[in-house]
Amino acid sequence: MFYRINHDHAFHYWDENNAPVLRIQSGDTVEFETKDCLCNVLTEQKKQPYDVAVFDKVNVNPVTGPVYIEDALPGDVLEVHIDKIQLKDRAVVTCQEHYGHVGDFFTETTYKITPIRDGMVIFDNRLSIPCDPMIGVIGVTAKGQHINSNLNGVWGGNMDNTMMREGITLYLPIEVEGALAGAGDVHAVMGDGEMNCSAVEAPAYVTLTFRVRKDLHIPEPVLSTPTHFVTVATRPTADEAIRDSTRQMYFYIKEHTCLDGEEISMLMTAIGNNEVCVACGEDSKTMRFTMPWYALKVYGFDRF
Repeated sequence: MFYRINHDHAFHYWDENNAPVLRIQSGDTVEFETKDCLCNVLTEQKKQPYDVAVFDKVNVNPVTGPVYIEDALPGDVLEVHIDKIQLKDRAVVTCQEHYGHVGDFFTETTYKITPIRDGMVIFDNRLSIPCDPMIGVIGVTAKGQHINSNLNGVWGGNMDNTMMREGITLYLPIEVEGALAGAGDVHAVMGDGEMNCSAVEAPAYVTLTFRVRKDLHIPEPVLSTPTHFVTVATRPTADEAIRDSTRQMYFYIKEHTCLDGEEISMLMTAIGNNEVCVACGEDSKTMRFTMPWYALKVYGFDRF
């Protein structure tokens, strides 16, 4: 079945007490209308700087949902296929005081409205940037917690992973009955790491297909793209996130192939990549490790 949810159904905290907007079956598809990360409050260009006092920074990244998936139980895995990301006709990018790696250079927050035309972000009258849409926030609800949508962890959330594009499949460990899944914070384009805490933030329509997997058990999110298998870890420091996303990949290869540990280590250092998802977060960093399917398939690991 195919369903739609408009952007009026949104939340700012992952919480198992959130009432589901929709109940679906495993295998169903949902189109989520999403607001941009600033709740669509900046819709026209003005000369004066953006007054951060008029907007509560806790309530950014609205997540459309949540959706309850029947027969999704704690310990299961939610398989989420990104079928389509359709951008609307404009986006916004900010330069924020105090945020990101150069935020201390600025004493005010400014912004730019960037029209979207024919698959291009109109950055200014000299430069148009090809759209490369991805989902910034996508996840399920964590057990017994009240978690702001700015945050990310084993439930997914604000992973800001540029690989979260059309055609990929995300796997999330389920902690609460029904999973209570949602999506938001779409980016028309974003550099890895989101260095100043802003991407080109765009309202959009996101189409996702959900399947409950009872044959899988995973500790943290993983992705499968047409070309790569990807492990993701969020930790207090970048070093810890790099280490743990790398070790997760090592253990998946060990589980799904007959390679010994030394061979796995040599294969990973030859063609695997440590890559950044979230580098600008104050309290945590998110990193990924990628391995190409062409090599894993040689050793019998051909799907997840």
